[in-house]
Amino acid sequence: MRNDAIGSSSRIQLLWLISCLMVFVTGCPPSDGANENGTVDFGQLNPTQLKFLGSSQDSQRKSWESLSGSEQLEFAGVAQALADYYRELLLRLALENPPSLEDVVKVTKINGSEKGEASASQFNLEVRWTASAKALFGQDKSHWWTHLAWLHPGYHGYTQIKYWDPFLGLVVLFCDKDVTYGQIHIDFRDLIWHFFPNNGNIAANYDYYCAWYGPLKAYSIGCAPENELSKQLSVIAGLRTVPPRAAPETENATTSAEGEIPLDENAMNAVEGLLKAWYRDREFSSFIKYVASDNFYAHSALYQMRAAGYSTIPEKDFRKSWREIFEGAFTSPSARHTRFRGELTRELSFHAPSLPPEVPNRLIFNKAPGKAEHPFRVLDPLSAPEGSLFPPLTLTVAEKNKFDAVAWYLDHLNRNYAQKKQLFVVGYATNDPGLVREGGVQYWIYKDGKWGLAFFHGND
Repeated sequence: MRNDAIGSSSRIQLLWLISCLMVFVTGCPPSDGANENGTVDFGQLNPTQLKFLGSSQDSQRKSWESLSGSEQLEFAGVAQALADYYRELLLRLALENPPSLEDVVKVTKINGSEKGEASASQFNLEVRWTASAKALFGQDKSHWWTHLAWLHPGYHGYTQIKYWDPFLGLVVLFCDKDVTYGQIHIDFRDLIWHFFPNNGNIAANYDYYCAWYGPLKAYSIGCAPENELSKQLSVIAGLRTVPPRAAPETENATTSAEGEIPLDENAMNAVEGLLKAWYRDREFSSFIKYVASDNFYAHSALYQMRAAGYSTIPEKDFRKSWREIFEGAFTSPSARHTRFRGELTRELSFHAPSLPPEVPNRLIFNKAPGKAEHPFRVLDPLSAPEGSLFPPLTLTVAEKNKFDAVAWYLDHLNRNYAQKKQLFVVGYATNDPGLVREGGVQYWIYKDGKWGLAFFHGND
């Protein structure tokens, strides 16, 4: 179950958490300053962690002291998360040789907070893997699913899919050309908050870290008691607040429709119209016109979420929630009000994500009608590997009861639109200096006789 908790009694964090209650299931806004004063004790690092810092105690300490505070926390936190991932599950796993921290041969670079850099360049460990590591992650289908690394050209990997949400948990990446090169990071946040560097910042998301991996042994800041973690701030985390309705143990997966997604110039005009309104003209009143009537914040979706046992925002906050997504793309309020009158291709670009070689299907990017070249690509969602865009359709009711609200809504989109060839995915990356240097994944659906945006997610 996904939880946000206080984790410390500081006034700053308490005020931040209170403000989070107004945001709903998107995850908390960036909480710069929360837990940032914590320190990591070199003396509490374990032997496996220490071996990555040097061959002798003297060299290890020198390496440690050369790191910034955010780099020390990233190193200790990611290493412990991967090392302890199977701590409670190991006895129940059928795998004889599960992937673990021991599959990291060397940590080649520790990236903490890097001012001005995109989130893909911050809060991660660059590593050398054992030759067998990739196969170990790839074979554990119970806990690791294919990750679409949109912002890491030339890399493929796997994600931990916390709460069956494709965008949350540990992410391990491997170079397409040499799988012994790679990276590890943790995704803590959904929707627009995945867009920002603090998505991977352990200090800013320490309460999630506690709930997922337990207390960081070397960290000076402790976790809240387990009972507090289980009850606080479930609204913003998008968790059920009441037991789900009784249902059969399993549900049949929806059968997909035959044929291709009916893309036409109207569909592409809608996509380009929204992107121009958002990134070029920067007009929210034009942007919101392209949002579908069935979207993540729609009254109908909120009603269904409440019926399923989730807390939701007030219905009157529909425009406020979409405005937060709209405004989150800009580096500053002044950038939001500065129009860019050039071509959209100056602001956006696209790099196709790689897939692990063992994945049998290939990503199908539909040829978009209209312009010869768009600064985005249209992905057929049914060509994506299971678990990379939606929770798998084959999950049992017991597994679905662990959804967060994002997973619930993505499952809704899959069953009611993607399987009927009435959904396509748009992917791109931002380039303009006035925009946060990130990528976007948009889910477009055919509803009420037209195509509209139903869901947006930042990507890495």
